[in-house]
Amino acid sequence: MRKMQSLGLGLIFLALVALLCTANPAWGQEVTASITGTVSDPTGAAIVGATVTAKSMERGLTYTSVTNDSGIYRIAQLPVGSYELKAEKPGFASAAYPSFVLTLNSRRKSRGSLRRLIRHSSSR
Repeated sequence: MRKMQSLGLGLIFLALVALLCTANPAWGQEVTASITGTVSDPTGAAIVGATVTAKSMERGLTYTSVTNDSGIYRIAQLPVGSYELKAEKPGFASAAYPSFVLTLNSRRKSRGSLRRLIRHSSSR
């Protein structure tokens, strides 16, 4: 009788292990999206250190990234929904991009151009 009980418990244990092993791939699936792109000036030169902000239209939350030495930025793990994108850096005019929709597991690529602000000094 004891052998039957331990055999039954062993089978239940193996069934649970098999169930957990097959469910594991579902845990790693993404339920978000990302935005990546390049910020440059009108001549095509990369703008280093520009702040890129994605604002969720539904939630009102903002997500930011800063461009690297090549002008590239990436904002990852964004909840799906509508976003507005803005790029800015001191000394440049900010650039805003119209609202767009990110869908499940999507990756949106964006290229932006910032225009250098010309500051005139006045002498008195």
